[in-house]
Amino acid sequence: MRRRYGFTLIEIMVTIGIVLTMVAATSTLVVGGMRSTQQATAYTGDVLGMRRAVRFLEHDLRAATTVTLPGSADVLRLQIAEDTVVYHLRSDRKLLRIEAGQSQDLLGNLAALRAQREGRCLALYLELSPRTARPTRLAVLETRVFLRNLSAEGQ
Repeated sequence: MRRRYGFTLIEIMVTIGIVLTMVAATSTLVVGGMRSTQQATAYTGDVLGMRRAVRFLEHDLRAATTVTLPGSADVLRLQIAEDTVVYHLRSDRKLLRIEAGQSQDLLGNLAALRAQREGRCLALYLELSPRTARPTRLAVLETRVFLRNLSAEGQ
């Protein structure tokens, strides 16, 4: 009897099936990891943008002599020395800072901007819009700013 060397067709097909299953599982894990990384990066960028916008707001509020909260919840008007600064949340969810006719995009993807006077303090509430249909995290930032330079008529 002669010895045969090599593998049978069935052995090769079973091996290919096992290898393909392992490759598919590995690629699913890699794609899922990449998607999670992209979402985390976008979320971190949104939160950093929100913090940057709040720094602008706090700086301007501390220097403001008059703070006006019109009936619309998406507008905040400040008088700083001779200048008027307006913060406006547009319908496309971008927060603009408008000063001397020039607008600056501070933040995109903002769902809500609320401001409420509490004596010489102003409570600010910012909420980011979720990027996905099923958000796992929602970024909310609340802060209170003491209005140091507020004039008597600005109260």
